[in-house]
Amino acid sequence: DGGGSAGGGGNGGGGGEARGGARSGKAVRSLPARDHWEGERARYVWRTGCGQLRCETESPPPVEGHGAESGGGPLFWWRETAAEVVLTARTRRGIDLSSLRLDAREASLDLEVDGIPSPWSGALCGRALPAGCSAAVLPPAQGCEADHSLLQLTVAKADEGPSARYWRAPFRDLLPLVEARERLAEHAPRGSLLHTPDSGWQSGQTSDVFEVLMPLSADVSTVEDADRLLRVAVTARSVSVHVAGQPDAPLLAGETHGKLLVGGCSWRLARSKVRGWRGEPLQQLELHLAKDTASAGPGGHWPDLFSTEYS
Repeated sequence: DGGGSAGGGGNGGGGGEARGGARSGKAVRSLPARDHWEGERARYVWRTGCGQLRCETESPPPVEGHGAESGGGPLFWWRETAAEVVLTARTRRGIDLSSLRLDAREASLDLEVDGIPSPWSGALCGRALPAGCSAAVLPPAQGCEADHSLLQLTVAKADEGPSARYWRAPFRDLLPLVEARERLAEHAPRGSLLHTPDSGWQSGQTSDVFEVLMPLSADVSTVEDADRLLRVAVTARSVSVHVAGQPDAPLLAGETHGKLLVGGCSWRLARSKVRGWRGEPLQQLELHLAKDTASAGPGGHWPDLFSTEYS
């Protein structure tokens, strides 16, 4: 996540480049995001360069009665990378690998322990690669009391496209938990995250890419800040950049003038050319939107990024 600026170009794939200010100057209608953003259909995009993200829950361990005695800390947690989601839970000491039965499919997964269905079952938040999924029994972490073992489930992602999908949770029935925690988190107001709240982004396009640059305030000075605070999601005809837990009050969102190749969209954090009010270096969000050129206008040109903005 080094420095540099994306400018207004894309991947250099043909066509001229159009640059401009935050908006084209044309009147664009605005609709409330609460009523029109289809978040349940959107693909959340993994930040380019992100190593892993971790989440935990106080849900029961995979099988009732197999959990260790209360010793503090979460019983159930997961970490996500661009390639996989790995779930871990404390379970009874001495459980054998032969006690586990894993049935992994592209859209769902079921894990049984001693023939008992576990809560680690159901519809997945993305597409899995069944051959890459596995379950294992591990010893407790070094330095921890050995009164339990660890049950680990690895779900390999199979989402297509050059950019990874951010699942946010392994199973769909865990998404409400994640979203509730994001809503309750004491995040900064959306306006304070932008360096210039009234005109907080610039854009440029080539025949096959629309790129957006959004200078951020000092509240987003590290990649950890970005991963904690920012969410980027796309559908075939819309995009939303919002604070975690605040999709109804986006930093940038709307219906695009043309179709997007959802699997080709990505974003990263990079050093901005803009300086802060006290001269401090700032970061910017660089959003790379891949156009579906088959549906674009002459030369792949769009008159603007949005035909309708969400606010």
